[in-house]
Amino acid sequence: MTQDNVEETGDQGAIIETTHVVATGETLVLIAKRHGVTLKALLDANPQIADPNQINVGQKVFVPAGGVAASTPAPARELTAAVAAAGVGAGRLPTVSVPPVSDVNSPAFAAMDKRGKTTNLHPVFRQRLAMLAERLAARGMKALITDGLRTFEEQDELFRIGRRNVPDESIVTNARGGESNHNYGLAVDMYPVLPNTTGKETVFTSIPKNSSVEFARAFNRIQNAIGDEAEHLGLFWGARFSGIADTPHVQLLAEHDLGARECLKIFRNNGDNLQAVWDEASRRVRPLNG
Repeated sequence: MTQDNVEETGDQGAIIETTHVVATGETLVLIAKRHGVTLKALLDANPQIADPNQINVGQKVFVPAGGVAASTPAPARELTAAVAAAGVGAGRLPTVSVPPVSDVNSPAFAAMDKRGKTTNLHPVFRQRLAMLAERLAARGMKALITDGLRTFEEQDELFRIGRRNVPDESIVTNARGGESNHNYGLAVDMYPVLPNTTGKETVFTSIPKNSSVEFARAFNRIQNAIGDEAEHLGLFWGARFSGIADTPHVQLLAEHDLGARECLKIFRNNGDNLQAVWDEASRRVRPLNG
């Protein structure tokens, strides 16, 4: 989870551009990883930043899309290469095989995945997220997937946030590298998309201060609808976690069906092979009724 707001610009099917508002403890490296672009691309898009090691809380950073076209899913061979290039486990590259994804190329899903965060997810999970997008659209609601597959390194970097003695910095996760379903392409985070004060559609990761009661209700209505529809599709909603609820979080399987720690064991026992985790997830996922 994050607490900043990100404005979306660009038309569906085009390269998406975003403006990221720097939060406490964030670095350009972390921002680049979060949005799936290189540090060089981020610096090229922000010539106003003279020193990459000095950015301020509240500063706006322009984020290029990194060449991800929302309406053009990559073929299976490109997805396999993309996951391998991500280096899910430290030191070794996973191998995966992904079937064609033409069945999830819908306008509603393209809008929900403008940042291309689902291309490296388990194929069954991706298909159900596409169904989730259609269900939300039928209810007149919009959401954006902000986070999908994370490397172990990225997970460890998130774990350090709030534990670095940075003033006013809050903990964002209790999971280290390998301890999150995100690390295996089995989870996403998604947030409501609503008009901002100027009427521009914006993804909100929290309810801004001084928001109207109507806005807060609309935000909560969409966030709860995401969880409700996800559960109807056999997915697990993070609001059901024991302990701290994580309402933006949706994953393929519940913790008691296939938890992250068991995924890590499978991953390590098979030579850091992500496909082994996916194969086990496929065996345990329940078919949808009807």
